[in-house]
Amino acid sequence: MQFILESLEVSYVTIDLPFRLNHVNCFMAKVENGWTIIDSGLHNSITYNKWKPIIKNKKVANIIITHYHPDHYGFAGRLQELTGAKVFMTEIDKNTAIRNWGEKNIDSLGENYYKCGIPKETAYEMANNEAGFTPLVTPHPKVDYFLQEGDKFHIGKYEYEVLEAPGHYDGMICLYNKEKSVLFSTDI
Repeated sequence: MQFILESLEVSYVTIDLPFRLNHVNCFMAKVENGWTIIDSGLHNSITYNKWKPIIKNKKVANIIITHYHPDHYGFAGRLQELTGAKVFMTEIDKNTAIRNWGEKNIDSLGENYYKCGIPKETAYEMANNEAGFTPLVTPHPKVDYFLQEGDKFHIGKYEYEVLEAPGHYDGMICLYNKEKSVLFSTDI
C-alpha cells in the first residue's frame, strides 16, 4: 500500500482505536495551499499524540470527512481548532453527527436501538456505552462546505472526484481518480 500511496504523493496515518476494530487509516497529502487530511480518528489522547508531531510545522488547509462515524469524524473539530483548516463533509452526515452525538439526543439511543429490534436490556446497555462517545466526537467541527457528488479536489499529484457511497452510512463519500483508477473508500 505504501508504494502505491507514495506514487500518488499521499501518505497514510494509522491511528489506534480502543475497540475490536483496532485502528483507522487516515490519509494526507500536500496540496497547492498546504495539506489535506482525509478523516481524523477519535478525539482522545492517542489521536492527539499521533497527529501533533505530524501536523507540526505544516499548514493544514483542508480536512475531508468521509462519514460521521466516530473513528473518522471524532477528532475533526479539535484538528480544525489546532490548524484552522476548512472542513468538508456531506450535509446529511453533519446533521447525523449532531443528532446522534449531541448531548440532548444521546439519551434516546437506548429506545432507538430497542425499536430497531435489539433486546431491551442489550439496547440500553449499548446506549450507555455509546454515551461515552460524546467526548470522543466533540468539539464538532465547523463545516465550511457540504460535499456533493461530482465535487473535485487535488490530493497529492492528482485530482479526485467525490462519489456518494451510501451503504455503510447514507452520507458516506469516496474519492475517485479516474486517470489512475484509484479509489479512497475508507469503510466500504
